[in-house]
Amino acid sequence: MGFYTPENSHLSWSSFRGAGHDNTRPEGQYSIYGGEFEYQIVIDKVKGTHLVILHVWHLSPTLAERRREGGYVPNYDLRFGLPTELLKSKQNVLHLCEEFEKHQDELRAKELADREQELFRVWDKVLRAKEDLERGKEQPLGYTGVEVHGNRAVFTLAVAADEDVVGQPRQVRSRDAVYLAGDVDEVAGKSDTVSSGSVCGC
Repeated sequence: MGFYTPENSHLSWSSFRGAGHDNTRPEGQYSIYGGEFEYQIVIDKVKGTHLVILHVWHLSPTLAERRREGGYVPNYDLRFGLPTELLKSKQNVLHLCEEFEKHQDELRAKELADREQELFRVWDKVLRAKEDLERGKEQPLGYTGVEVHGNRAVFTLAVAADEDVVGQPRQVRSRDAVYLAGDVDEVAGKSDTVSSGSVCGC
């Protein structure tokens, strides 16, 4: 199989994957997918001027299209036969291999970035679930009175709160309305203090 003029948009070049569960990739072997065929090929080891076909499989057009996805599309027209311009063909083979390796590097970089993004999405879901769980653990703190000091409001609790509520976000609500929201700063006895953006006990 030789190299000729550019303009080849229906061929896709990929690393050859062996059959079986191990899905091995023999070094130096490639797959070329056309409209209805898959060609297992290697570069001629003697002259390095052309490709040698090891095996051919007939594929349905749908399967061939799926196999071509993500592959490197060479800017060469591949034809059956031996090249007549050996030096030019050898240069084309070398250029094709270089461009294929660049394409493989780009695919690996994209796969790594996709895995990282997926990891971030999973962690984000875990953190959100943890936050929802923590919010679900928070029990309402009943109060019998409140005093306002500047941007702080001191609540008298009906029952003394445990110190583990420190740092918890709290809200003063009435049905769907939120009158105050913040975090617990400290707990002492039955007093609860709410300041701008915080709730604390004293």
